[in-house]
Amino acid sequence: KEIPLTPSDLDSVYESVRKFNLDRKSRMTDSYVREYSKHLIWFTGGHPGAMAKILANRDFGLDIKSNEQKYYDEIVEPIINCIRKIDIPIDMQNIFDILSPIRKFDTKLLQYFIECGLITWEKSLFELEDELIKTRLFCVADGFTTNDSARQLLSIRMRKKKLDQFKKICNEAIDIFKKELQCLEYRPELYTIEILFLELQLLSITTERSEKKFISKCNEIIQCLKNAPAGEKFLAVFKQNLLKDWEFDFTLNYLFPNYTTIILL
Repeated sequence: KEIPLTPSDLDSVYESVRKFNLDRKSRMTDSYVREYSKHLIWFTGGHPGAMAKILANRDFGLDIKSNEQKYYDEIVEPIINCIRKIDIPIDMQNIFDILSPIRKFDTKLLQYFIECGLITWEKSLFELEDELIKTRLFCVADGFTTNDSARQLLSIRMRKKKLDQFKKICNEAIDIFKKELQCLEYRPELYTIEILFLELQLLSITTERSEKKFISKCNEIIQCLKNAPAGEKFLAVFKQNLLKDWEFDFTLNYLFPNYTTIILL
């Protein structure tokens, strides 16, 4: 039985860095270890191999943020290139890149991306989904197609290499999800969370982040959920799913480290 590998969450990474720190002659404070762990996940997408190489890079104890570009060039990008070469067919690589900022998608979003020219595909949608799943990097869950094994790394690459396209993809996905949310009766809370996550992705590429603007955006999107068919009854499920979403929680707190309380509901 194959077990798909997924990125490490913050607790796992913190524990690994903490143990690494205990083995050093010159030990860093716990607050440093916690901050280091957060940046380590952000720089690598939680990829264990990339994180291990950064830890072994002999500059533990220095300001990790000052080396982000160096780590990307020397460690992260070579791993991404290896994944692209070995695991992703050449004719599918651009499609993987386009889908990388999006955690969950359905056939409607794929169809829209094909129609607007973001994805070039001449066969049927079902064949496209089948080709994605054949790579074993994608799987289907809750009616969505997802990629939790390589998506974060590919998304980092797109932020670095194709920033304008990254922004366009996030905005286009938000628009199509909002349109679907207006008439959904099945799992509208999942669409709501993904819209909010895409908004966080857009915030990640700017240094001008306003907590008040983000809260306003959250309220606007949650209102869309409330207005959806049977939306009110999904509010409790929305809260439960949001609390279990470690990647959402991590991204929110990473982008707003000095804002102690963001109330979504």
